[in-house]
Amino acid sequence: MLSAVHRALVHLPIGFFLLVLFMELMVWRRYKMGEKNSAAVTNTHQWLSWMWMALAASSIIALISGTLLQNSGYYAGQTFTLHRFTAYAFTILSCLVAVAHQYRAWGDKISFFLKVTMVPLVMLAGHAGGELSAGPELMAIVPEPEHPNLSAEDTVRVYPHIIQPIFETKCLRCHHQGNARGGVSMDSPEALLTDSLGDPVIYPGDLERSLGYQRMILSPWDHRVMPPSGPPLTYHEKRLVEWWIMENAPFEASLADLNIPADLLQVLQSDFDYRTQSSAFYEKVKAEPIDSNTLRAVVAAGWNISRLAQRTHFLDVHRKGRLDSLSLDDWQALEPIAANIVWFDLSNQTVPAAAFNLIGKMPNLYRLQLQNTNIDNEDLKHLTDLQHLHTLNLFGTSITDESIPYLTKMPVLQRLFIGNTPLYEIGVDSVAQWLPGVAIN
Repeated sequence: MLSAVHRALVHLPIGFFLLVLFMELMVWRRYKMGEKNSAAVTNTHQWLSWMWMALAASSIIALISGTLLQNSGYYAGQTFTLHRFTAYAFTILSCLVAVAHQYRAWGDKISFFLKVTMVPLVMLAGHAGGELSAGPELMAIVPEPEHPNLSAEDTVRVYPHIIQPIFETKCLRCHHQGNARGGVSMDSPEALLTDSLGDPVIYPGDLERSLGYQRMILSPWDHRVMPPSGPPLTYHEKRLVEWWIMENAPFEASLADLNIPADLLQVLQSDFDYRTQSSAFYEKVKAEPIDSNTLRAVVAAGWNISRLAQRTHFLDVHRKGRLDSLSLDDWQALEPIAANIVWFDLSNQTVPAAAFNLIGKMPNLYRLQLQNTNIDNEDLKHLTDLQHLHTLNLFGTSITDESIPYLTKMPVLQRLFIGNTPLYEIGVDSVAQWLPGVAIN
């Protein structure tokens, strides 16, 4: 608020200065015309005396408001120093010229010199003030940024993934090493923790001594509130910074290392799309697009296909509701899209032995449904090189304990369904001993 008042007040001395310059030119013109002692010149001199007094008074008022604004600690740097120096110099000279006009002191030459000196001063002060109050890096209102999407992160680290983006969008335009307003930089852990100018921006475990946090939670009407312009910190952002500080402001810790209150867990889930369970690999990588002719050929071969999501080229392929048999050529129609198949459902189908060799060459296969098919132990050997096979359903098949050597070679298998099979009859606990870490049903 004080910033807006100061910006309004500085226009008064500028306006008065332009007015007195115009009047001085009028007087000079009459001097040139030989009318130095005319009544018009005398009257103009009287008005000039009052105008110079008004200019001096308005300059002092603007200077006082600027000094109060300086105490906010928001402004610093070379531009601010130039603005402050030229403002003081302009105010002092305006007072001297006002006195000279009022008391006819110092002679015309000195008065003329003072007036000429004020011209570059007001130009420099105005330019520097404009940079401070409306410069592209300081006061430009930026749109509310979106929070980072944490769903693509395997390990969410609190500072770089959550706290630092808040500081980058709300604080760093004024508080970085190249432009440290008020001598405060927030672009590195070292800068946040420094106490060279008093209390540090962040004091781990202590909100009262964390100067930056205290400025963030001030009333929006307080001239010391940070940020003083642009989008303010939201309640959720303030709450996250508060929680991070009270967790001793770690810079390397992950979310799993810290205690997350229930309300903040909801904030992370709603604002940052944070997931408590790890994402599947295909949610974090991109697949190559498939041309429409290839897709039509696959459908014509008897396969049902759909995308996993609107913005991905990974596919769900199945034959649900189709009882017609497939030829080897129909199976080979899948080869051009093998890298795009992530979910493959062959339940209740007759699968030729040669087809398992093709399935074993689907590099991104994640979920394979083979329940109630004719798969046997030897067919599993073709699946051992699948680097992303997470779920395998063998319910109702003929697999036995001879399949275990092949199952143990599947590198990332997490879920295995073996109900109603000879393997299931030896006991889930027995199978689990061979497959530690795999959820067996």
